[in-house]
Amino acid sequence: MFALRKPDSFTNQSSQKNDILKNFEEVERSQWLNNEPRTFIKYEKTDGKIVAGGYLINKAYEDGIFRLKKDINEAISPEWEVSLNSIRTIWKRRRSYENNESITRIIKDLADRISILENTPPIESRDYSSEIAQCQVDIANIKSDLEKVYECLQQIIARLNE
Repeated sequence: MFALRKPDSFTNQSSQKNDILKNFEEVERSQWLNNEPRTFIKYEKTDGKIVAGGYLINKAYEDGIFRLKKDINEAISPEWEVSLNSIRTIWKRRRSYENNESITRIIKDLADRISILENTPPIESRDYSSEIAQCQVDIANIKSDLEKVYECLQQIIARLNE
């Protein structure tokens, strides 16, 4: 059994809407029944209010109702049911791999910082070597994490193709 709750919502104002829907993409109506469980969505109700969102717990039932949960990792997190007939628009969170540009930018910024620190003369005998070393460690950790993510994705794809 799950606890029903009234989801958070707000009025549709264009400036607020852009901020709230950052990193989300609109789902075509024909694809609404194909959203996978554990996908985080936000939706606009037919009255124009945008609901802050939740994680899909299941695919939409044949009668057009699906369940959402505020926090998928918390057992007692509030849940609610939504009828597709009461929705005007659905947006889903973009996958993290689509944000690769952000990771690339972070690595470039760290590398630029190393270059600046290496070429900056010490002020009052300040030694930048520890800051340079930390940036190098940060870059190495990010690259290592990315390699692990890519390996995991390759394993998942291989299993799906079996």
